[in-house]
Amino acid sequence: MNWFYFQNIEELLISEYGEKDYRKIVAHAGIEEEYFISNNTYPDDYCLKLASSTANIAKKDIHQVQFSFGYYWYKATNNILRNSLMMGANRLKPLLQQLPEIFARFNIQFPFMNQMKLEISELSSKSIIISYHFPGQIAQESYFQGFLNALGDLYKEKICIDLIQPQNDTAEKAIFRVQWLWWNPHPTP
Repeated sequence: MNWFYFQNIEELLISEYGEKDYRKIVAHAGIEEEYFISNNTYPDDYCLKLASSTANIAKKDIHQVQFSFGYYWYKATNNILRNSLMMGANRLKPLLQQLPEIFARFNIQFPFMNQMKLEISELSSKSIIISYHFPGQIAQESYFQGFLNALGDLYKEKICIDLIQPQNDTAEKAIFRVQWLWWNPHPTP
């Protein structure tokens, strides 16, 4: 993970739980606060440590916390990501079709991070199947669901995301079905 992600998560945690609980969360995770102000990269497991610590301190489900991390991170960085990676898609469906290429470009731009991989296996007028592979990390599905929901909100399209197959010891990738429930014919991302 890069420092920019952690600065955004720091903002989320302070806004949601206050400065005092933020400090408890970081201490419980075993991460020194100085990491949040440096430009260093961090081990990917720091994100899981922060989510686990947040769930423990805030008495929330870990998946709910991971979802909010993924959602907030995209919402906080959408201008940067949209301008540099999203290639001008003006609807959610074409953007989702471009996600494998977008993630490949992201991996090139940030080679120090674990390399995420997406694949599109089915596409219909009302749904798309997306396979999400995050090597070396299990239980990343909720982050990605938060990310996808933020995209739906950005494009003002109502979507339903079903986890068809979780990533685990026997399955190297998570598989999602994204269905369109409603869409805005005049989006303004």
